[in-house]
Amino acid sequence: MKKVFVFDDNKSRQDHYIKTLNSDPYFNKVFEAFPFNFEELDELNKRRINERKNEDNIDFDLEIDQSDIFIVDFDLVEKDPNLDGEDLSYAVNCFSLCKFVIGLNKFGKKKFDFNLNRYPESYSNINIGNEHLVGTGLWGDGPDGFFPWSNFDINQFLGNRSRRMDQIEPEFNSSFVEVLKLNDLLPLMSQKAIEFIQGQRPVQDEDLGNEMNEGVMNLEFIKNLSFDDIAKNSLKGRDVIHNKKLKIKIAEFRLYKLFRDLILPGQDILVDIPHLILRYPSLLNGDLKNIEDWNKLISNSNEVLHNEQILPHSYDFSYWLPRPVYNWNELSEDLNIKEVKEPWLREEISFEFCEDASKFFPKDETIPFKANVESTFDIRFIKKFDNVNYQPYSRLRSW
Repeated sequence: MKKVFVFDDNKSRQDHYIKTLNSDPYFNKVFEAFPFNFEELDELNKRRINERKNEDNIDFDLEIDQSDIFIVDFDLVEKDPNLDGEDLSYAVNCFSLCKFVIGLNKFGKKKFDFNLNRYPESYSNINIGNEHLVGTGLWGDGPDGFFPWSNFDINQFLGNRSRRMDQIEPEFNSSFVEVLKLNDLLPLMSQKAIEFIQGQRPVQDEDLGNEMNEGVMNLEFIKNLSFDDIAKNSLKGRDVIHNKKLKIKIAEFRLYKLFRDLILPGQDILVDIPHLILRYPSLLNGDLKNIEDWNKLISNSNEVLHNEQILPHSYDFSYWLPRPVYNWNELSEDLNIKEVKEPWLREEISFEFCEDASKFFPKDETIPFKANVESTFDIRFIKKFDNVNYQPYSRLRSW
């Protein structure tokens, strides 16, 4: 069984989270939850200090080093008024070998963010409310009710993680842009994504635009950043890390957030299947008027997808993302696709994909909203469920 450690400064809440998880049939197939030994935080802080001193003699013998997942509540004031869940997320994700960190309740217990903000600045891999802990897709269960598309199967993430780490290790001092084949995608990335990649790195004179492209940032410095640079630029303040295992881990963690939190939400650089097929319905190998065929795209896309038309445009390293994605620029220029060659013949579709349900619904059962993404594809849809805190309401749109 894969180990999951849980920490809340209130023991009754902590015990409740552990019981909830261990009682869930999808979770307990693979995982088992235990209380986190808070004293190990002191050991992680010692590592942090020793790394600053270049005393790299880590044994990785803590329980947290052997764990797969760490779950921590944000509000820890009962334990220490000067401590919060982000502090523990940083310590665990940067100074232990724990593979995945879930931050709880920083943004509410059961919230849907119309901004589609996935909080890339957080040192948790994912931020959710405690009411998202089970039944929302994290442990391999299928869409049913409130089921945000931004969630993903963590066990699948852990399975692909070794592939990402194995890709980084031999190329640790190489350009991450070259290794991950991002040269064509880099100029399309948002300002926020570029700033995230830069991290704590100070701006140099050579980063600035020249007379030929006044006001445009020179992206050559991004292209030259290595995986090692990504790790170093991701640390706080005066922190440094010399241990290569930890640096590879941090580079993987931060670059996964780049893909999932900053590139994918716009659906205009890399696009996933539900958003792609709404634009090009001819790619659906099924009945365009049958919602069951549309929803097979979520659970069994190979059955109802013209794969031969989109596979040439798939991103080579799809294990860096929660689900298969495709190069939108290439697709939008592929004249073998009916809607590209003859856009005026595109069939009208009576369904929309709902971001809060991870399913297609009839248009008249959905509500549009304007996502806060730097993309022309910023109008998205929700089904809207009771007992979910949808914010901010100013982003709702009417038909």
